[in-house]
Amino acid sequence: MMKTRGLYFKISQNDKYCLNQLFGAFNCQDFFWYIVSEQSEVWSLPDGDDLFKKNVYSGRTLERRIKKPHKVIFLKLQAYHEKGKYHNISTYDDWLGSPCCAMVLIWDCEFVEVYSKDEELTQRMYESAQQNGYKEITIITDENDKRVNMDIL
Repeated sequence: MMKTRGLYFKISQNDKYCLNQLFGAFNCQDFFWYIVSEQSEVWSLPDGDDLFKKNVYSGRTLERRIKKPHKVIFLKLQAYHEKGKYHNISTYDDWLGSPCCAMVLIWDCEFVEVYSKDEELTQRMYESAQQNGYKEITIITDENDKRVNMDIL
């Protein structure tokens, strides 16, 4: 049986609430969120300030942040069930062996990959991507994924 790694799709560059929409399939409050600051550029609108001023957010705090208008240039976000010491996970093998349960990679304002160790979350993300009208929705599997490096820059 083919192993599902996650999901790839394209979002609209003009959506000022794309993270709120994107994370509709997640129960954000179930996770602690680690933002890899050197691989993240997300502006709040209209002022252009950094949307994420810290590296770690509780699910409730992340939900509040992403409900504000924003513009994603690129973002690397890692989800954990438990609070702990977080670090930038650089390779797919390191991700598999880590307590990180999901990783969101966004680059060039529109390309999204969501890696998940939870098949149900991947299925919810797939259904949400369809409902949101995202383009080029593709299930990422061991067969079609060539990604080794989990960095976006």
